[in-house]
Amino acid sequence: MWSRQELKEKAKSNLKRYYWLAFAVCLVAGILSGSTGSPGGGRGTSEKYSDMIGNNSFYPGNDISRIGDEAGQWIIRFLPFIIGFALLAMIIGVVFAIFVSGPVGAGKVYFFMNSRENQPRFTNMFANFRQGRYMNTVTVMFFRGLYTFLWSLLFIIPGIIKSYEYFMVPYIMAENPDIDKSRAFELSKYMTDGDKFNIFVLQLSFLGWYLLGALLVIGGFFVNPYVEATMAELYAEKREEAIMSGFTSESELCGFSDQAGNF
Repeated sequence: MWSRQELKEKAKSNLKRYYWLAFAVCLVAGILSGSTGSPGGGRGTSEKYSDMIGNNSFYPGNDISRIGDEAGQWIIRFLPFIIGFALLAMIIGVVFAIFVSGPVGAGKVYFFMNSRENQPRFTNMFANFRQGRYMNTVTVMFFRGLYTFLWSLLFIIPGIIKSYEYFMVPYIMAENPDIDKSRAFELSKYMTDGDKFNIFVLQLSFLGWYLLGALLVIGGFFVNPYVEATMAELYAEKREEAIMSGFTSESELCGFSDQAGNF
């Protein structure tokens, strides 16, 4: 049975060899998956216009209602274009999430799993974009997101539970990108059975680090490699348990070759 302290100690020991490379991988993966962003902009401009509106000398005749009517007409005139642009942006976002973010997510965990025993390489994060690995990874990662979303429609809680049930799917796809979709979910369900709450607590144990990082504005980015390396150690433990129990084998979960992810 694994413990949080043991997993974290192993992660820190491994990260000593390649922390800054891991930091770069997490940063790039975060950008490509849309999970990073800059803080919201200041309020200076909006406050300036607010002051102008309240200033009797800014608008001739104080005809604010006329200006409001003109603004409304402008919005109505361009509403079809605004809606069309929003729909196009949404479609592009969905396509990007399916065909880029999913494989990047699997590639990121491949990097951390491979780096546990082999020479770390930045290009390993793109391992699942290789021919023969890509389309099945796209398919399985898409259904992982879809299933989680559909379960989330049932008052959120079922979606959270299922997200932990599917927690190991990216690791399984990173290790065996040819695996059948149903089998990938079956393995993840087996590996997380009885451990969903423990995984949640493991994630929660990093909250202090993220709060400390928040005080430094971007400090949270520096915590991500530590988190990812710890989760890689968790998968290694659960993988070993599944093999020892006979639920899977090393022919199905074949390990992380030093050459598989290289271009």
